[in-house]
Amino acid sequence: MQIKRNICLILLVVILAALSSCSVSRRASSRYQSMSQQALITLEMEEFYLVCCYTPNSQDGLKRLDYRMEFEEDMRAYLLRLNSLKGVIYTGDLNVANNEIDIKNARANI
Repeated sequence: MQIKRNICLILLVVILAALSSCSVSRRASSRYQSMSQQALITLEMEEFYLVCCYTPNSQDGLKRLDYRMEFEEDMRAYLLRLNSLKGVIYTGDLNVANNEIDIKNARANI
């Protein structure tokens, strides 16, 4: 799973290497247990922000749904603040699934 979490970082490092005029910031809210629970990297480009995030999952049986919803509220506020300044592209492992087939253990979450 660590590889999956680092995909965002690798992508941003490659982009950063190709571009010379951008600002990079890493942010972790103190509300979250550790950086492994919330990894967020923001590249500030001239015309937009590129935000890459590992979103914590809700776990089996949705045990951490409240935790996840707090995270979503904080992330939304952060993205809206950035969007008030210039455009935002939001990407990463967002831990969302459109169909049951996209969920690793779908039956456990029913």
